[in-house]
Amino acid sequence: MLNKVKQLLKSVEEDLEESKEVFATKYDVKQIETRVMQVQGDHYALREQVSKLNTNVDQLRLACTALAQTVQEMQDEPFKLLFPSFYAIVATFLLMAYVLITVNSGWQTALMIFFFMGFLGSAKTKKSDDKNAKKEEPKKEEPQKEAPIINEPQDQPKQKETSSWWSS
Repeated sequence: MLNKVKQLLKSVEEDLEESKEVFATKYDVKQIETRVMQVQGDHYALREQVSKLNTNVDQLRLACTALAQTVQEMQDEPFKLLFPSFYAIVATFLLMAYVLITVNSGWQTALMIFFFMGFLGSAKTKKSDDKNAKKEEPKKEEPQKEAPIINEPQDQPKQKETSSWWSS
């Protein structure tokens, strides 16, 4: 009988150990479930923040695209930003008339203003040519080969520039 009691006591102790392990495991599972819920909440909050950041990034991309477009237009049409071409021509004629009337310097001034008008006209032509080229076919940029640098001898005396015809 004593042996049976000892065996029964041993089995009760083993059951107690197993139930402690089961209780500890259940407690750990509850802690893990609580932690999983916290992580899921953090994950949801992070997803909201990422969504807001993506919205901000999209807005920044749009702003950068608009800025790049504006810069490109400014580079393509610098005279258009200052004044339209019609007003440039009118202003050139007025300037030519003013100079001819007040200075009375003759053909040199008229020639200078004529070249200035030609410059405005060529700038306008270049702009329209650039626009037509962009519409026709986008060109692929090819890597440019660098030209070899040629060093000029330093010990040769430089020739003096001759006086220009307009300075006389």
